[in-house]
Amino acid sequence: MEEQYFEAGNIYLAAYLVSKGLAMKGISGFGRQKRVLFEDSEKTKKLAGQFFSNSPEEQLFQCYRRVKDFLFQNGV
Repeated sequence: MEEQYFEAGNIYLAAYLVSKGLAMKGISGFGRQKRVLFEDSEKTKKLAGQFFSNSPEEQLFQCYRRVKDFLFQNGV
C-alpha cells in the first residue's frame, strides 16, 4: 500500500509547516512543479487551513513575495 502525503505546492506554506514543527517527508513533481511532502494528518491539514485564513504568517509571506517579484521584475 502506497503511503499518502499532504503536498505543499507553495514554498511559503511549506516553510510555515516546518516552522510549526512538521517534518518534510520528500518531494514530488518535476521542474517548477515540485511539491514538498508532509505527513497527511489532521494536524497538517489544520495548520494549512490556518495559514490560508489570512494569518499573520501568510501576510508576511505575501509581502515577501511582492518584494521578491518587484526586485526580479526590475532588473535584479
